[in-house]
Amino acid sequence: MGLRDWFCGGNKKPRIAYFCRFPRTLDRGGGISRSLQVLSYVEAFDAEFHTPPQAKEQFSRERRRRLRKGPGSTLGGKVFAGTDLSLWSEERRPNIYRLGEIAAGWAESLPDLKRLDAAFIDDPIYFLPLFECLHSLGIPVIAVAQNIESLSTPQIAPGATLSLLSTELGLFQRSRLVIAISIEEDFLLTNVGARSFYLPYHPVEPFRSRLLAVRARRASAPKRGVLALGSGHNIPSREGLVLAAQWWREQRLEREAGPLWIAGKRTDEYLDPALAGEGVELLGSLDDESLERKMTEASCALVVQANGSGALTRICDLLVAGVPVAATMHAARSYHGALGLFEFRGEGNLAAAIRNASACGPFPAPEPPDPEPLLAEIRRILGKDSPGARGGT
Repeated sequence: MGLRDWFCGGNKKPRIAYFCRFPRTLDRGGGISRSLQVLSYVEAFDAEFHTPPQAKEQFSRERRRRLRKGPGSTLGGKVFAGTDLSLWSEERRPNIYRLGEIAAGWAESLPDLKRLDAAFIDDPIYFLPLFECLHSLGIPVIAVAQNIESLSTPQIAPGATLSLLSTELGLFQRSRLVIAISIEEDFLLTNVGARSFYLPYHPVEPFRSRLLAVRARRASAPKRGVLALGSGHNIPSREGLVLAAQWWREQRLEREAGPLWIAGKRTDEYLDPALAGEGVELLGSLDDESLERKMTEASCALVVQANGSGALTRICDLLVAGVPVAATMHAARSYHGALGLFEFRGEGNLAAAIRNASACGPFPAPEPPDPEPLLAEIRRILGKDSPGARGGT
């Protein structure tokens, strides 16, 4: 039984809000894609959707002033909106400040919070004041874990990982449910006492149809070159692209595999143009048609990561599109054993992995997960935690 059927069975439709780090847009990006997937499964809620780009209109003049001003020279060692900025890397601190202030603004400005029956929150470590407000009201929080953020080493200040991890795991333990994108993080969360639900990523429409169209075109398209995708503003992703380019140039792999095409959102802003040359081409941010053309032409894709958390949505997207993937073992987390995926350990095994991936024949596309078990979990929460039966965990 789906949620719509359940709502039509005489039950009052619950009030739900989704507090998301990302805009509700069809602009591609890993976080956006994952949020759209979760939203597609709970669309029957008609949830109120709140996102930072829209938030400022709801806030007080003082809150808007603080957002405009930013943390300025007071970044290090200061606590803003419940967040100790000194625990984060310097590059991440302005965004941590912004999200914390937005969370505090939501907590103080949204008049209907106390009437919610449940709230979804993306990565609550970023929205501490909102999480604490909802918890104090006895409103069940369903955390959408894009990543366990404190396990992404480049985002964290040196020596601060365990302190921040303790805080983040505590938030997940206090959440009524955690929707995890990663098998490995689901394992960790379950073993520290959080109620975790593993929901593997899969692209929503219209992305899935476009990727399947790429798969169909690849059947007859000539192949050349290798495609490396990533987001320039995401530190582990950016570092992986830089490492892939360095390995490609050092091993002069263009002679065997053709050029390495590096593309992705904001890569033109964050990557040093000096990476280009000797078989490496920086394509920057591509529109959908240009990206799909490269996915059609590429003999395979290369994904390199030395650290990072969550699971890489681009691996699933590439496999749906029929593009074989050569990936480092860390990058391949949650996808181990997937058809079309060729894992390798270290730069010494890169050339062999590219050869194997490029020679890969057609393989079936990954199937989308069944949303019903997740919906059953949410029904359980709403049934147990109805307005007359709320209580803390």
